[in-house]
Amino acid sequence: MSATRDIETIIRQLLGRQKFAVLATLREGVLFQNLVAFAAAEDLRKLCFATGVYTRKYGNISQNAQVALFVDDRRNSEGDFEHCLALTVRGTAGLPSSKEIAAWRRIYTTKHPYLDGFLDSPGSRLVEVSVQLYSLADSFQHVLEWQPPG
Repeated sequence: MSATRDIETIIRQLLGRQKFAVLATLREGVLFQNLVAFAAAEDLRKLCFATGVYTRKYGNISQNAQVALFVDDRRNSEGDFEHCLALTVRGTAGLPSSKEIAAWRRIYTTKHPYLDGFLDSPGSRLVEVSVQLYSLADSFQHVLEWQPPG
C-alpha cells in the first residue's frame, strides 16, 4: 500500500472510531473552541456537525467560514506522546444545500442517533465543512499531510 493510501486509511479509521472533535473558530482575532459531535462523508472531502443557530460557534462561522477540527484518540497517559493519533482538519464551514441535507442527516444520525431530536429543533442546523487539508500526527513530532482528491 502506498504512503498516501496508508494515511487515508488511518484518517478514515480515526474519523470512524471517534465521535467528537474540538471545533476552532475565529472572530475578531479571538479563537474559540467547542466540542462537537461530527460525522464524515465517505470520500472524506466533507465533514458535518450540528449546532444551534443562537450559539457563538454559529455566529463565528457566519463571520469567518475558516475552521479547524481536532480529533484524537488519546488515553490521557504518558504513552500518548508516542502512540496517540492527533488529526487537525482545516476547512471552510457553511450550510449544506437543500439537496444535501437529507443525506447528511442520515450520515449524522447513524453515528449520533441520540441527536436526532436536536436536529428536529427549529433552531438547529447541520454545518458542512469542506476539507482543505488533513494534518495527522501519528507519533511525537511526526506529522503527515493529506488532501482528499477532488
